Amino acid sequence: MYSSRLPVSTPQSQPIKRQHTARYYAHRVKESLTTRVSKLICTIFLALLLVVGMITFILWLSLRPHRPRFHIHQFSVPDLNQATGFENAVISFNASARNANHNIGIYYDSIDGAVYYKDQRIGFISSLLPPFYQGPKNTTTVDGSFTGASLTVSSQRWSEFMNDRAKGNVVFRLDLTSTIRFKISTWNSKRHRVHANCDIGVGQDGQILATSKDKRCPLKKKGQRTMTKSKHFTVRKVERFEKKITERGAVPEKTAKSGKVDSAVGPVPPEVKQRLKSSTDIQSAKVDDELIALL
Repeated sequence: MYSSRLPVSTPQSQPIKRQHTARYYAHRVKESLTTRVSKLICTIFLALLLVVGMITFILWLSLRPHRPRFHIHQFSVPDLNQATGFENAVISFNASARNANHNIGIYYDSIDGAVYYKDQRIGFISSLLPPFYQGPKNTTTVDGSFTGASLTVSSQRWSEFMNDRAKGNVVFRLDLTSTIRFKISTWNSKRHRVHANCDIGVGQDGQILATSKDKRCPLKKKGQRTMTKSKHFTVRKVERFEKKITERGAVPEKTAKSGKVDSAVGPVPPEVKQRLKSSTDIQSAKVDDELIALL
Protein backbone atom coordinates (compact mmCIF):
# COMPACT_ATOMS: atom_id res chain seq x y z
CA MET A 1 0.00 0.00 0.00
CA TYR A 2 1.12 3.44 -0.77
CA SER A 3 1.12 6.24 1.78
CA SER A 4 -1.20 9.05 1.04
CA ARG A 5 1.13 11.63 2.55
CA LEU A 6 3.30 13.73 0.25
CA PRO A 7 6.84 14.58 1.23
CA VAL A 8 7.08 18.04 2.62
CA SER A 9 10.36 19.96 2.03
CA THR A 10 11.52 22.18 4.84
CA PRO A 11 12.84 25.51 3.52
CA GLN A 12 16.52 26.16 4.54
CA SER A 13 17.31 29.36 6.30
CA GLN A 14 19.04 31.86 3.95
CA PRO A 15 21.83 34.12 5.34
CA ILE A 16 20.67 37.60 5.92
CA LYS A 17 22.59 40.08 3.85
CA ARG A 18 23.73 42.99 5.94
CA GLN A 19 23.34 46.31 4.33
CA HIS A 20 26.30 48.66 4.98
CA THR A 21 25.81 52.32 5.35
CA ALA A 22 27.36 55.00 3.20
CA ARG A 23 29.60 56.01 6.10
CA TYR A 24 31.09 52.51 6.17
CA TYR A 25 31.98 52.58 2.46
CA ALA A 26 33.41 56.07 2.77
CA HIS A 27 35.66 54.87 5.61
CA ARG A 28 36.84 51.89 3.56
CA VAL A 29 37.68 54.10 0.59
CA LYS A 30 39.53 56.56 2.81
CA GLU A 31 41.50 53.74 4.46
CA SER A 32 42.44 52.29 1.07
CA LEU A 33 43.64 55.68 -0.19
CA THR A 34 45.71 56.21 2.97
CA THR A 35 47.39 52.83 2.54
CA ARG A 36 48.18 53.50 -1.09
CA VAL A 37 49.59 56.94 -0.36
CA SER A 38 51.75 55.52 2.47
CA LYS A 39 53.10 52.79 0.19
CA LEU A 40 53.82 55.36 -2.53
CA ILE A 41 55.70 57.61 -0.11
CA CYS A 42 57.76 54.68 1.20
CA THR A 43 58.58 53.59 -2.35
CA ILE A 44 59.68 57.09 -3.33
CA PHE A 45 61.79 57.44 -0.17
CA LEU A 46 63.51 54.09 -0.71
CA ALA A 47 64.17 54.94 -4.36
CA LEU A 48 65.68 58.31 -3.41
CA LEU A 49 67.77 56.62 -0.72
CA LEU A 50 69.06 54.10 -3.25
CA VAL A 51 69.93 56.82 -5.77
CA VAL A 52 71.73 58.90 -3.13
CA GLY A 53 73.63 55.81 -1.96
CA MET A 54 74.76 54.98 -5.49
CA ILE A 55 75.86 58.58 -6.12
CA THR A 56 77.76 58.63 -2.82
CA PHE A 57 79.47 55.32 -3.64
CA ILE A 58 80.50 56.54 -7.10
CA LEU A 59 81.86 59.79 -5.65
CA TRP A 60 83.72 57.84 -2.98
CA LEU A 61 85.34 55.63 -5.61
CA SER A 62 86.34 58.60 -7.75
CA LEU A 63 87.47 60.89 -4.89
CA ARG A 64 88.93 58.32 -2.50
CA PRO A 65 92.43 59.57 -1.68
CA HIS A 66 95.36 57.20 -2.11
CA ARG A 67 98.58 57.66 -0.19
CA PRO A 68 101.70 58.42 -2.25
CA ARG A 69 103.73 55.58 -3.71
CA PHE A 70 107.47 55.47 -3.07
CA HIS A 71 109.99 53.71 -5.31
CA ILE A 72 113.75 53.24 -4.90
CA HIS A 73 115.81 53.72 -8.07
CA GLN A 74 119.44 54.11 -7.01
CA PHE A 75 121.38 53.24 -3.86
CA SER A 76 125.15 53.04 -3.61
CA VAL A 77 127.98 52.69 -1.11
CA PRO A 78 131.00 53.67 -3.29
CA ASP A 79 133.86 52.62 -0.96
CA LEU A 80 132.36 49.30 0.08
CA ASN A 81 135.26 47.39 -1.47
CA GLN A 82 137.85 49.23 0.64
CA ALA A 83 138.78 48.04 4.10
CA THR A 84 139.19 51.62 5.38
CA GLY A 85 136.17 53.01 3.58
CA PHE A 86 134.42 53.87 6.83
CA GLU A 87 136.70 56.91 7.23
CA ASN A 88 135.05 58.67 4.29
CA ALA A 89 131.90 56.59 4.02
CA VAL A 90 129.10 57.87 1.80
CA ILE A 91 125.69 56.33 1.13
CA SER A 92 123.77 57.89 -1.75
CA PHE A 93 120.23 57.14 -2.90
CA ASN A 94 117.62 58.25 -5.40
CA ALA A 95 113.92 57.59 -4.82
CA SER A 96 110.58 58.99 -5.99
CA ALA A 97 107.20 59.84 -4.51
CA ARG A 98 104.23 59.36 -6.83
CA ASN A 99 100.77 60.91 -6.41
CA ALA A 100 98.55 58.48 -8.31
CA ASN A 101 95.28 60.31 -7.55
CA HIS A 102 93.39 61.78 -10.50
CA ASN A 103 91.79 64.83 -8.89
CA ILE A 104 93.47 65.02 -5.48
CA GLY A 105 96.62 66.92 -4.60
CA ILE A 106 98.95 66.25 -1.67
CA TYR A 107 100.65 68.70 0.68
CA TYR A 108 103.91 67.45 2.22
CA ASP A 109 105.19 69.10 5.38
CA SER A 110 108.70 67.72 4.72
CA ILE A 111 110.40 64.42 4.00
CA ASP A 112 112.99 62.92 6.36
CA GLY A 113 115.32 60.06 5.48
CA ALA A 114 117.06 57.40 7.56
CA VAL A 115 119.18 54.38 6.64
CA TYR A 116 119.35 51.18 8.72
CA TYR A 117 121.60 48.16 8.84
CA LYS A 118 120.33 45.12 10.75
CA ASP A 119 117.60 47.30 12.35
CA GLN A 120 120.25 49.71 13.69
CA ARG A 121 120.07 53.27 12.39
CA ILE A 122 123.38 54.36 10.92
CA GLY A 123 122.30 57.56 9.17
CA PHE A 124 119.65 60.28 9.32
CA ILE A 125 118.85 63.39 7.27
CA SER A 126 116.19 65.84 8.38
CA SER A 127 114.18 67.66 5.68
CA LEU A 128 115.44 66.01 2.54
CA LEU A 129 112.81 68.16 0.85
CA PRO A 130 111.19 71.29 2.29
CA PRO A 131 107.36 71.46 2.49
CA PHE A 132 105.81 71.34 -0.98
CA TYR A 133 102.61 70.65 -2.91
CA GLN A 134 102.32 67.74 -5.32
CA GLY A 135 99.63 67.90 -7.97
CA PRO A 136 97.53 64.95 -9.19
CA LYS A 137 99.28 62.32 -11.34
CA ASN A 138 102.67 63.82 -10.50
CA THR A 139 106.04 62.38 -9.44
CA THR A 140 108.63 64.06 -7.21
CA THR A 141 112.27 62.98 -6.98
CA VAL A 142 113.68 62.38 -3.50
CA ASP A 143 117.46 61.99 -3.34
CA GLY A 144 120.24 62.57 -0.84
CA SER A 145 123.56 61.41 0.56
CA PHE A 146 124.42 60.23 4.05
CA THR A 147 127.90 61.42 4.93
CA GLY A 148 129.83 63.13 7.69
CA ALA A 149 127.63 63.95 10.68
CA SER A 150 124.57 62.37 9.07
CA LEU A 151 126.26 58.94 8.88
CA THR A 152 127.68 57.08 11.87
CA VAL A 153 129.68 54.04 10.72
CA SER A 154 132.41 52.65 12.95
CA SER A 155 135.23 50.35 11.90
CA GLN A 156 133.41 47.41 13.50
CA ARG A 157 130.23 48.18 11.57
CA TRP A 158 132.24 48.54 8.37
CA SER A 159 133.78 45.13 9.02
CA GLU A 160 130.26 43.70 9.16
CA PHE A 161 129.57 45.36 5.79
CA MET A 162 132.67 43.70 4.38
CA ASN A 163 131.66 40.28 5.75
CA ASP A 164 128.23 40.53 4.15
CA ARG A 165 129.82 41.78 0.93
CA ALA A 166 132.00 38.66 0.83
CA LYS A 167 128.82 36.58 1.03
CA GLY A 168 127.36 38.33 -2.02
CA ASN A 169 125.31 41.30 -0.89
CA VAL A 170 124.72 43.80 1.92
CA VAL A 171 121.14 44.55 2.92
CA PHE A 172 120.17 48.06 4.00
CA ARG A 173 116.82 49.66 4.75
CA LEU A 174 115.92 53.18 3.69
CA ASP A 175 113.07 54.86 5.59
CA LEU A 176 111.28 57.91 4.19
CA THR A 177 108.82 59.63 6.51
CA SER A 178 106.56 62.63 6.09
CA THR A 179 103.27 64.19 7.17
CA ILE A 180 100.77 64.83 4.38
CA ARG A 181 97.39 66.43 3.77
CA PHE A 182 95.04 65.68 0.87
CA LYS A 183 93.60 68.58 -1.16
CA ILE A 184 90.21 67.97 -2.79
CA SER A 185 89.06 71.13 -4.58
CA THR A 186 89.03 73.74 -1.78
CA TRP A 187 88.92 71.22 1.08
CA ASN A 188 92.05 70.02 2.91
CA SER A 189 92.06 66.83 4.95
CA LYS A 190 93.63 66.33 8.34
CA ARG A 191 97.30 65.37 8.58
CA HIS A 192 98.35 61.76 7.96
CA ARG A 193 101.69 60.19 8.80
CA VAL A 194 103.42 58.38 5.92
CA HIS A 195 106.30 55.96 6.55
CA ALA A 196 107.87 54.08 3.62
CA ASN A 197 110.30 51.17 4.19
CA CYS A 198 112.66 50.28 1.35
CA ASP A 199 114.68 47.08 1.75
CA ILE A 200 117.70 47.35 -0.54
CA GLY A 201 120.34 44.83 -1.52
CA VAL A 202 123.79 46.15 -2.46
CA GLY A 203 126.24 44.06 -4.46
CA GLN A 204 130.00 43.64 -4.10
CA ASP A 205 130.59 46.71 -6.26
CA GLY A 206 128.63 48.88 -3.82
CA GLN A 207 125.75 49.42 -6.26
CA ILE A 208 122.10 48.49 -5.85
CA LEU A 209 121.17 45.01 -7.04
CA ALA A 210 118.84 44.56 -10.00
CA THR A 211 116.29 42.84 -7.76
CA SER A 212 116.00 46.00 -5.63
CA LYS A 213 116.13 48.61 -8.38
CA ASP A 214 112.84 50.44 -9.18
CA LYS A 215 111.14 48.43 -6.46
CA ARG A 216 108.09 49.85 -4.74
CA CYS A 217 108.58 50.59 -1.05
CA PRO A 218 105.73 49.35 1.17
CA LEU A 219 104.11 51.84 3.50
CA LYS A 220 104.03 51.16 7.19
CA LYS A 221 100.46 50.69 8.38
CA LYS A 222 98.96 52.87 11.05
CA GLY A 223 99.77 51.57 14.51
CA GLN A 224 102.28 49.02 13.18
CA ARG A 225 105.35 48.51 15.34
CA THR A 226 108.83 47.86 14.11
CA MET A 227 109.50 45.39 16.90
CA THR A 228 107.39 42.39 17.71
CA LYS A 229 105.27 42.56 20.83
CA SER A 230 107.39 40.01 22.67
CA LYS A 231 110.62 41.81 21.85
CA HIS A 232 109.14 45.18 22.78
CA PHE A 233 107.91 43.75 26.08
CA THR A 234 111.35 42.31 26.87
CA VAL A 235 113.19 45.54 26.08
CA ARG A 236 110.77 47.51 28.25
CA LYS A 237 111.26 44.99 31.04
CA VAL A 238 115.04 45.39 30.89
CA GLU A 239 114.70 49.18 30.98
CA ARG A 240 112.37 49.09 34.00
CA PHE A 241 114.70 46.65 35.75
CA GLU A 242 117.74 48.87 35.25
CA LYS A 243 115.77 51.93 36.37
CA LYS A 244 114.87 50.26 39.65
CA ILE A 245 118.48 49.19 40.20
CA THR A 246 119.65 52.75 39.55
CA GLU A 247 117.15 54.18 42.02
CA ARG A 248 117.85 51.85 44.93
CA GLY A 249 121.40 50.73 44.13
CA ALA A 250 122.79 47.23 43.88
CA VAL A 251 121.92 44.78 46.64
CA PRO A 252 123.61 41.55 47.77
CA GLU A 253 122.97 38.43 45.72
CA LYS A 254 120.75 37.01 48.47
CA THR A 255 118.58 39.19 50.65
CA ALA A 256 116.17 37.97 53.31
CA LYS A 257 112.71 39.52 52.99
CA SER A 258 109.77 38.29 55.06
CA GLY A 259 111.41 34.93 55.62
CA LYS A 260 112.08 34.39 51.92
CA VAL A 261 115.37 34.30 50.07
CA ASP A 262 115.49 36.42 46.92
CA SER A 263 117.62 35.68 43.90
CA ALA A 264 120.30 37.93 42.44
CA VAL A 265 119.10 41.39 41.44
CA GLY A 266 122.31 42.96 40.19
CA PRO A 267 122.51 44.92 36.90
CA VAL A 268 121.93 43.02 33.67
CA PRO A 269 125.26 42.14 32.00
CA PRO A 270 125.86 44.05 28.72
CA GLU A 271 126.18 40.89 26.65
CA VAL A 272 122.84 39.59 27.93
CA LYS A 273 121.12 42.92 27.28
CA GLN A 274 122.53 42.93 23.73
CA ARG A 275 121.21 39.40 23.15
CA LEU A 276 117.78 40.50 24.32
CA LYS A 277 117.63 43.62 22.17
CA SER A 278 119.02 41.94 19.05
CA SER A 279 116.58 39.04 19.19
CA THR A 280 113.86 39.26 16.56
CA ASP A 281 111.27 37.25 18.46
CA ILE A 282 111.72 36.26 22.08
CA GLN A 283 108.97 33.65 22.03
CA SER A 284 110.21 31.85 18.93
CA ALA A 285 113.84 32.11 20.03
CA LYS A 286 113.01 30.31 23.31
CA VAL A 287 115.20 32.33 25.62
CA ASP A 288 117.21 30.08 27.87
CA ASP A 289 116.85 29.84 31.63
CA GLU A 290 119.81 32.13 32.18
CA LEU A 291 118.04 35.11 30.61
CA ILE A 292 114.77 34.36 32.35
CA ALA A 293 116.51 34.15 35.72
CA LEU A 294 118.23 37.47 35.19
CA LEU A 295 114.94 39.14 34.43
